Amino acid sequence: MSSLLLPYGVVTEFDGLQLHLSRNSPTGYTGVTKEGSRFRARRGGQQIGTYETAVEAAAAYAREVNSGRLARECPPAGARNPLLPRRRGPLA
Repeated sequence: MSSLLLPYGVVTEFDGLQLHLSRNSPTGYTGVTKEGSRFRARRGGQQIGTYETAVEAAAAYAREVNSGRLARECPPAGARNPLLPRRRGPLA
């Protein structure tokens, strides 16, 4: 089992969310940069928002990632389940 060496004080979970850690980011979090006294969260070039702390920005990034994941994994209400066979013809 490999272990990730985390800088002292880096929070890995917040508000029930698993935060996305980054060794390459000075903030310690993927998608989070420091701008002045605030922290900006971005994903794929889209701004999510600015926050008081890096942890809050990382949580916003995690929520954004999770919302995209849920949209892909959960079909809309009434959608056909691809695991069930297709119905053919009128219902009897």
